[in-house]
Amino acid sequence: MFDRIKGWVESHPIAKCFYPIKRMFDRIKGWMESHPIAKWFYPIWYLSTISLFWFSPFTDNGYIWLYLGIAVLFFFVCRPNSAIYHATMEGDSWAKSFFAIFLCLTTVAFCVLPMNRLSIWNGEEPGHRNQYELMAEAILDGRIHLDYGDEDALAELENPYDPNEREDKGVQYHWDHAYYDGHYYMYFGIVPVFLLFLPYRLLTGAALTTFHATQVFVALAIIGIFVLFRLLADLFFKKMPFCLYLALSVAFSAMSVWYSTAEPALYCTAITSAIALQIWSLYFFVRAVWHEENENRAILFAAIGALLGALVFGCRPPIALANLLVIPMLIVFLKKRTITWRLIGKLALAALPYLLVGCAL
Repeated sequence: MFDRIKGWVESHPIAKCFYPIKRMFDRIKGWMESHPIAKWFYPIWYLSTISLFWFSPFTDNGYIWLYLGIAVLFFFVCRPNSAIYHATMEGDSWAKSFFAIFLCLTTVAFCVLPMNRLSIWNGEEPGHRNQYELMAEAILDGRIHLDYGDEDALAELENPYDPNEREDKGVQYHWDHAYYDGHYYMYFGIVPVFLLFLPYRLLTGAALTTFHATQVFVALAIIGIFVLFRLLADLFFKKMPFCLYLALSVAFSAMSVWYSTAEPALYCTAITSAIALQIWSLYFFVRAVWHEENENRAILFAAIGALLGALVFGCRPPIALANLLVIPMLIVFLKKRTITWRLIGKLALAALPYLLVGCAL
């Protein structure tokens, strides 16, 4: 297989252009560094390389060549005269399942692996973007505020919210916090703390570094996109080309989480946790409405979808607006069934997680 890929890359009029590209860049770099005139242009080349490869979170630490190789492999497997190019979503086969799983895991790796590249996000700088970790410790101590021990300086000010007064008195404050009544509070949703940070702390005795939580949520979100799109294709787009399903899954995954690969701690922890929960919430709602024929199983899946959708409000509330999609799905569900008091009772139980989680929040 590798010989065929190599031969195709070397012979194809377009693909063969990728084969010598790394060696070409290395030769240009060496020439620019050593030539008495060309070396003056080296900063320009270096800056262009930085802009293309360094600032892009997907191409750091040498991953660019791995990703280009995977892209070439994908286009080779999905070339117009290949069998998979003409495959549709109808029917299951081990080849389609294997390729979908492989591409899903590759996309996860593509987005997750570069997250530890900068010390300001990967936990190497203590106290930076670690509010989730501190919140887990605070809950274990029986409080909901973050105790830094330097809050008295703010409390002594006439107006601690006045930046001019803080500057005049030389009082420092902690960024990305809410300050109220002498205490600091975390203004990000608390649900990720209960989903990951507290369980990890209780099981291991150590704090979970925030960017690792983002990695987990990003992986769950990408897997959820592949699974949700597969369900939608099986239900409504059976004639859709299988390659199109793969391309859409990869594209929507990358577009949904690319920013978290660059800055994976705190803000992106809240956002990606909400995205992951909302995607899986929609999956269970779609399955309840269109896939399950048994009413009790449909209600069970709807309850799971409601629980996950409700938890989104405790992660990143604006993303929870996607719960509005439940309303038209409920209308479709009711049109397919006879409305009885028994069914209304079941639907009330399915919607109960929204009430319980809302009260808890």
